[in-house]
Amino acid sequence: MGNVHNLDTLGKKRRFRDFDDMLRETQYDTVTIRVYGKDYSIPARMPAIIPLLMARHEGDPIMTRKVSLFSAEKLFGDQTILEWTANPDFTLEHLDAILRETFVLIYGPPDAEPEEQIEDDVEKAADKAPK
Repeated sequence: MGNVHNLDTLGKKRRFRDFDDMLRETQYDTVTIRVYGKDYSIPARMPAIIPLLMARHEGDPIMTRKVSLFSAEKLFGDQTILEWTANPDFTLEHLDAILRETFVLIYGPPDAEPEEQIEDDVEKAADKAPK
C-alpha cells in the first residue's frame, strides 16, 4: 500500500510514502439504478467529502439540504440531475429517496438506531435469563 521512499532534503532524511499508484489502481464495483426508464451505473463508492459534510452539518436543515444536492451531483453528475429535474413531477423528496436508496445499494441497510439496539439487547437478555 504505497511505496516508501527515503528523501534527502537539505541533508535531512525523511520518509515519504507515495499513494498515487494505489489510488490510480483502485477498482470499484458499480451499482445501477433506474429513473424514468433509463439505467444509470455509478461506482459503488462514496466520495469522502460526502460523509464528511454530512457529519459536519448534521442537525442544520438548510445545510443538510445543500449537502444532499451536492451529494447527488457528486454521485450522479450534473447532467443526470438536469435530466431528472427536467421532469416537472420530479421533487426534492424524490431526489432524497434516490440518494437514500443508492446509499443502501452501496453500503447496505443502516444499522439500527442506538435506542432500538438497546431495546433489542434488553429483550435478548430477558429471553436468556433463567425463569
